[in-house]
Amino acid sequence: LGPRFFFLRLPELTKEEMQIGFDKSWGDEDRKKAIIETKQIISSYSTQLLNKIKHYKPTLETIEIQHKINNIALFICKARGIAITSKSSFEKDGDKIEYYDITDYQVEQPWRILNQLKALLRILSFIHGKNTVDEEEIKTIRPIILSTMPVDRAEILNILAVKCGISVKELAGKIQKSDRTIRRTIKELEALGIIDCFQDPTYKDPSKAPRLYFIREQFSSILDAPIPSPESLSLSKNHDKWAQFDDDEEEDAQNDDMAELAKTIPL
Repeated sequence: LGPRFFFLRLPELTKEEMQIGFDKSWGDEDRKKAIIETKQIISSYSTQLLNKIKHYKPTLETIEIQHKINNIALFICKARGIAITSKSSFEKDGDKIEYYDITDYQVEQPWRILNQLKALLRILSFIHGKNTVDEEEIKTIRPIILSTMPVDRAEILNILAVKCGISVKELAGKIQKSDRTIRRTIKELEALGIIDCFQDPTYKDPSKAPRLYFIREQFSSILDAPIPSPESLSLSKNHDKWAQFDDDEEEDAQNDDMAELAKTIPL
């Protein structure tokens, strides 16, 4: 089947970075000369690395680092997994509305990804002048971990990697997409065992408390993502199958959107 590829999505430029780009574009710098000098520097650096490779002798990673790399491989496989749907329907105001439930999922075994990760991390370790992988290399590839998946999932997980305990409405506002679209992706991530949620314990009416999402503990450490308080964790669903969105706020939104959802999620 061959190797799997990694991806890296560059973040949007800030206003300051955009202005720097404009300033450079209008500057008097000799662009042609700068390109030639850059090529020479890169060529010289690459030649030095190739010569050093001949004497490079990597040592086996610690058990702790191996465990983290294993979890990274599992995370990427799950994040690339396919959610399997089946057609369902319900009656509303005398009309039959059809939609698609997530009933199962397919996730590739981690061996191909693991081999690619080991190669990538060991190359980074070599570039850093070391002979074994440690936390520095894992930190370096975090942007790649969060890029090597479908864009809609990456958008949510990039936010949850910075802040935990976020509702669907808050995610939709940050990403600038509809609640329906975010909810559909959330269901996939729950089914794949990447995220979990709990209902806000401070909400005045617990039966209507929104669900607040976070990255599961198994993967939060490799992404340096925050986790909820022990109290909130004790209230989480904590299972691998997709759970029904049965609180009032999300259930009403789900019922209103089922017909549209059926058009966007194929069997």
